[in-house]
Amino acid sequence: MNSRRHLVLRSKKTGKVASRTDQNMIALRLKAIQLTASGRGGGIVSLLLPGSERDKKALEKASLRYEVVEVRMRSNQERQRVRSEIEENDFLIEALEDLYLKSINQIPHKILLRDFAKWICTEMANHKSDACQLVFSVCPALPDRQKPSWWEKQIAQRRKNLKLRREKTAS
Repeated sequence: MNSRRHLVLRSKKTGKVASRTDQNMIALRLKAIQLTASGRGGGIVSLLLPGSERDKKALEKASLRYEVVEVRMRSNQERQRVRSEIEENDFLIEALEDLYLKSINQIPHKILLRDFAKWICTEMANHKSDACQLVFSVCPALPDRQKPSWWEKQIAQRRKNLKLRREKTAS
């Protein structure tokens, strides 16, 4: 396991990553059991093995429900790159606004940012929607599960940047 990857618990039933608060420790302890069973235990790994019967039963129960999987960690640079792509891409936000206005069948005097962000998230959940395909064509690295608050922040930051650009060109 290298520094750009970490262990998570994935549900055997659904395939989704667990959201337990103690997920990291359970994943490490289950991995320690696997390593010991395969003959590669000992040293620090042996410190992670369950000591009490209660711990053994809890880990046994967890191993029936979850599998330990090594996944790539999201880097901060990747997140920053995605944010800057969204902020700097005037076409994307304008195109999403056009799609939003068509979907609500009216032209409001002012688009409510909260409603617009919620609409983007519901469209992103449907991978076949025009909005989702547009976003992924412009920014393929964009994670598909963003919260409305994330979009609100990106759009607000874009507005701020546009205002600063206008002020610079005016002076």
